[in-house]
Amino acid sequence: MTTFYPEGSDPEAAGLQAAPAAVEPAPAPAPESVDVTDPAAPRTRRRGLVIAGVASGAVVLALGAGAAYLYLNLGRGATSPQGAVERLVNGAVDGNLIALGAAISPAERDLFLDISDRARETLEATLPEPEATAPTDVDFEAILDAVEVSVADVEYATEEIAEGVAVVRVEAGTVTADVDKAPFVDAVMEQAALSAAAGFEQLGYDQAMIDEELAASREGVETWVDETFPWTFDIAEEVDGWQESDAVPTDASPIAFMTVEEGGWYVSPMLTVAEMAAAAGLEPGDRGAEIADAVAFATPEEAVTGTAAAVEDFFATGDAVTLASVLPLPERRIVSLYGEAVLRDAMPLPVVALDVTEVAATVDGDVASAELVAFDFSFDPQDGLSAPTSGTYRQGCVTADGAGEICVADIPMVGQTGIDDISVTLVHEGDGWLMSPTMTLMDYSVRVAAAYSEMIEDGGLDGLLMGE
Repeated sequence: MTTFYPEGSDPEAAGLQAAPAAVEPAPAPAPESVDVTDPAAPRTRRRGLVIAGVASGAVVLALGAGAAYLYLNLGRGATSPQGAVERLVNGAVDGNLIALGAAISPAERDLFLDISDRARETLEATLPEPEATAPTDVDFEAILDAVEVSVADVEYATEEIAEGVAVVRVEAGTVTADVDKAPFVDAVMEQAALSAAAGFEQLGYDQAMIDEELAASREGVETWVDETFPWTFDIAEEVDGWQESDAVPTDASPIAFMTVEEGGWYVSPMLTVAEMAAAAGLEPGDRGAEIADAVAFATPEEAVTGTAAAVEDFFATGDAVTLASVLPLPERRIVSLYGEAVLRDAMPLPVVALDVTEVAATVDGDVASAELVAFDFSFDPQDGLSAPTSGTYRQGCVTADGAGEICVADIPMVGQTGIDDISVTLVHEGDGWLMSPTMTLMDYSVRVAAAYSEMIEDGGLDGLLMGE
């Protein structure tokens, strides 16, 4: 596999240990706090735009999570935003997950690892050991060995968004992919034969029928290779086409990567996805101008009560910085830059009061889980249509004005998952604790997934779906 390295972007030249290219797939008063230091060309324009979106959005997030798993040695960050993007592009073209990991924001890489570790621990603790089965993983190595991808003549444009944050747009260049046809088709068909054999046998096919089906499949693969490769994506040409057709909202290239400075420049997968989602509605000046400084709390319990106070202030003032300041760095960046733009069409905000009176926290290294045992609340929608409401929450049950008592465990499709409380997940950053919405959401998702998997295993899901 061949890679084009722009001058100065070779990972080894930057002090990184390169890895082999071959890859095996598969405000109420806040508690006392301390400051934390922020550590062939496509045939249609629409098809090309989809490719661009994937390249600079969701796939970057996926690459960040996968690269974090396989990242072995902490390398230095790039010396510029463009250098960080070049490192990411080169690692992707080479299939070098170590280089990819070196290009990802350390703060976000650590978040991905924490989420993955907690998910694995939860699933291992709740699900039975799987039965031993014959390996069914597809071995892509032989397929990838027959594919050659290269990039050339890439032109970048860098725009500073805030101190320590810059967007790098890819404005020109070519991406070319080609395959060595015979080895490629052989490798694809070898995997197809392995994966399809059992299915054909279950359908009652004899060997002659299976061979006939595979032969037809081989002809289809060969035809696809002939019609598809060599494949070339001309970035400048596609960007011009999108702009002429108004497929993008501005004259800027939509192939964009957000980069951040953390002792060097890195690509931020989370900000890249946020920028992609927000770009269509953003106007000049809509983004925040700076990243909020963090206010960290000495204990997880104080972080919960301090976050509740920040939520009150946020709804009272509409100041996104108030909310951003009590979040970990990856989420703090997103809220600092895009919070005001999101709020633009959401005024007036409701008036919210939240008084957390009891918290039970469990600490596991640099991650903590905190159950909100008791709190009082009030909510005034300020829309002139709905009446204000207030109430209390005590150990899994809410008592609200005129509504009686409702318990989390009694909510349909929730109680069956074993969730009977309200908990949040916190991370240790710098000298203190901060509540992480991302990790909280992922913890709940894993708990729900584990519960449903267990119900599938014991047959309980059928009864749930039937309303039993």
